[in-house]
Amino acid sequence: YARHIIETSLYRGEQYFLLIDSHMVFTKGWDTRARHQFSQAQQQSGMDKVVLTMYPREPPVGLPVEADLQPPSIFQFRRWNPASGLPDFQGISTFSFPSVPQPTAFLGPCFWPP
Repeated sequence: YARHIIETSLYRGEQYFLLIDSHMVFTKGWDTRARHQFSQAQQQSGMDKVVLTMYPREPPVGLPVEADLQPPSIFQFRRWNPASGLPDFQGISTFSFPSVPQPTAFLGPCFWPP
């Protein structure tokens, strides 16, 4: 409900907007990296309107944010859930950060442009 209110009532034509969950942790320079990745995705796709999306890992308790600069997990489609009809995903750890944004068939609810 809160995201619906934000998307329908608070958006006023900003170039970007960001939806985050309470477990998101930001590292120094995250905004510069995100804008660079946005430009890379535009160039890679040849489109002006692109979406950056990801699903953040839970930060470990007690460690400084910079101590946890590990690559994110990737969600991979596992199956269609027979009870709900919705897709089920499984997490796959990556071993390195990709050098450019990666195309994906699914969207996480964490980072969206207008």
